[in-house]
Amino acid sequence: MNHRIVSAGLGALLALSATALAQTGVSGARIADGMLAALRRRVELFGFHLADVEVRVHARDAIDPDDPEALADLVLAGVNEALRSARAGVEAKAQQMLGDMGLGGLQLPGLGE
Repeated sequence: MNHRIVSAGLGALLALSATALAQTGVSGARIADGMLAALRRRVELFGFHLADVEVRVHARDAIDPDDPEALADLVLAGVNEALRSARAGVEAKAQQMLGDMGLGGLQLPGLGE
């Protein structure tokens, strides 16, 4: 996954959200100028990165001596499913937010396939 594209897509979505919030009134403008502006600055400065997670379990507790590859297969399947689920959740939420703003057909880089 290209993290720069994800950062650009997230930055564009946050900018769109800030504009929509600012148009809703005083409380929306306060959110857009406060917490959302701070998040936008952080994304612009540092980007948006997915973290690597390392999980360690002692081999004697996790591996069947007769089938050591089974553990690797289970971990890999679990990680892949978590990534698929996370991407689908982000994409669905982004599309929902765009739809709520009347921009449902907008294709942002880094969101979707």
